[in-house]
Amino acid sequence: MNPTTGVIKESMAQIKIIISQRYPGSGKLQSIKALYDNCTNKKNHNTLADDQTFSIEKNELKNFIKTRGN
Repeated sequence: MNPTTGVIKESMAQIKIIISQRYPGSGKLQSIKALYDNCTNKKNHNTLADDQTFSIEKNELKNFIKTRGN
C-alpha cells in the first residue's frame, strides 16, 4: 500500500490469487476490472484473461484492457 495515497498495488500474480480464492463464478470478471488499474505489472494481463472460463469473458476482459491503453 502506498502510505501517501492509501492505494494498494498488486501484481498480476497476486490479483490472480485473490480472484481465484475470493470471487467464484461471474464475480471474477468485475473484480478483475476493479483491481486492474492498481496492478503493478499490467503487461502480464493475459494470464488473467487466459484463466477465464468462457470465451465471452476472455474477450470482454481483453477489450476492457485495450480501452485502458495498456
